[in-house]
Amino acid sequence: MQPLTEQLWKKLRSAKPEQVEMALLRARAQGFNLKPWEQEYAELRQYIPLPYYAEQHEEVAACYAIRELDLSERELSSLPAVLANLRYVEVLDLRNNELTALPTWLNEWSNLKEVYLENNQISALSADFLAHSRLELLQLSNNQLKALPAAILGLSSLQRLDLSHNNISSLPNLEEEQLPNLSFLALNDNPIGQIWVNIGQLTKLQTLQLQNCLLQQLPESICSLFALQNLWLQNNQLRHLPAQLGQLRSLELLQLAQNELQELPDSLDRLASLKQLNLKENALQHLPKLEGLASLELLHLEHNQLQHLPSDFARLGRLKMAYLQGNDLDRLPLILDALRALEILHIESNPIEQLPDSLVDLPNLQRLFAAHTQIKSLPRRLKHKLEQLDIEGTPLANGEPQEEAEQEAFSHHPTAQENEEGPSHSPKGCMLPGLGVVLLLIIALIYGVTLF
Repeated sequence: MQPLTEQLWKKLRSAKPEQVEMALLRARAQGFNLKPWEQEYAELRQYIPLPYYAEQHEEVAACYAIRELDLSERELSSLPAVLANLRYVEVLDLRNNELTALPTWLNEWSNLKEVYLENNQISALSADFLAHSRLELLQLSNNQLKALPAAILGLSSLQRLDLSHNNISSLPNLEEEQLPNLSFLALNDNPIGQIWVNIGQLTKLQTLQLQNCLLQQLPESICSLFALQNLWLQNNQLRHLPAQLGQLRSLELLQLAQNELQELPDSLDRLASLKQLNLKENALQHLPKLEGLASLELLHLEHNQLQHLPSDFARLGRLKMAYLQGNDLDRLPLILDALRALEILHIESNPIEQLPDSLVDLPNLQRLFAAHTQIKSLPRRLKHKLEQLDIEGTPLANGEPQEEAEQEAFSHHPTAQENEEGPSHSPKGCMLPGLGVVLLLIIALIYGVTLF
């Protein structure tokens, strides 16, 4: 038997069934040795599940023409060399294996569009990693990367890049026109310390995840990411934000929890599309104007040092949930009835003594958490309106006596006449108690004389 020629090898690995069929017919008719190919094909079939095909050449063609290769959760420590013969793969899934490195032949897979490598043990990548591919998605989270090859920044078709949960301590320079189509970038949980000064050139970026990256400041150019919708910055060391942050007009989520912020830029209220704002566990003592946050639905301000809320807080007409616990607030704005979407209000662990009557007028308020405050009474009808009320650790819950005057002043609603004329001071109301006592004494004296 004569060995297979290079031409026959290529046709047996071809994606076209008719070419495979002709190659098989010729090889058998002319006495070529098919054993090497049969071994290769048998090994491939261990990794490529295929449905039943009536003809062998159709099955072979389908195997070598596979577009999506799923090798996840196979306990692979390396990629089998036989896979190098697959040249049409577009989606490669290698998640949840034990890979420590990737073979160089993978860089020749020019049709690759999506590569999933999360939850492996990869510590380094080659300098030309997938440089010849048309990659659109690269998932490398939860590995052991210490550096990022510059070749990745040269992937002009890349749209999603996830490098989270690695050990990357610095980034290669971002050159002009690199990553022009990137819309999703996750670098969170890496000790990078700083992000690119020219990150603003990533004009199509919609989601940027930089939480837990040891960041102390943000570059001004971040304010040029006009398409940005989600910005995650929690658990860093930020003390200031860029003054022009309000230019991010597309921003819908801004996550800034667990930083060291003492103030916020005045431009914050220009974020008209913002739906979620998380500022918990910072060092904020006051807030800028909020009225412009017309789309805000979720606000986290818990565990700061706020002593009061700005008056325009009550104008956040779409706000559904407000978390204000653990501050130094001694009161809420008196007029809250514009918060018509509000469903949940947390004010625990604040020195608040009194709740405004306008809480009763909020049509959607369902849950009020006011534990460990100084509240001594509730507005009338509020308790019956709510689905959940937490007043644990308050004077009200502890049964401390309420002064009648305080309770009356808290629950009394003045009439229209009283609003115009002021409170009434009836002489009759003041004299009746004294006159009654005199009458009783006279009756008792007469009765006592008669008995005598």
